[in-house]
Amino acid sequence: MRQLLIKAALPAAVALFAAAPASAKSTGPCAVVTRADATKALGAKSRPGLIQKFGPVVRCTYATANYRTLTIQVNIVSKSTFEKDVKSDPKPIARVYGVGDEAYSTAGGATLVLWQNGAEVTIDIAAADLKNVPKLEQEVGKAAAARL
Repeated sequence: MRQLLIKAALPAAVALFAAAPASAKSTGPCAVVTRADATKALGAKSRPGLIQKFGPVVRCTYATANYRTLTIQVNIVSKSTFEKDVKSDPKPIARVYGVGDEAYSTAGGATLVLWQNGAEVTIDIAAADLKNVPKLEQEVGKAAAARL
């Protein structure tokens, strides 16, 4: 009898296990912003994302041969925590509309932070030769928000 129950339950368990990843969205920074996103924003072919872990903080950095970088950090936080964190970011801070549920350009346009579905995403493009970095960060932010 026990074998019969196990045989009957096993296909259902396998089906549930196989279906779970398809419905779950990844919050890994290299999944939220892809290499293709980085290549487009940086205007040059990006190397694969480099994962960096600093305690609970995980970052993904994409780099090009001409020293342009795109760094993404994703933290799971409540919206109230996000709003409190933004107030402590480097000034000036400006609200950005149309990117995630809520987004801000901080440090005078050097960084974009957004909140979408319980995740705080920080996007930083470092490229001395690129024009309009805040706009590029917003485009990356829209792509990231769509994946969360």
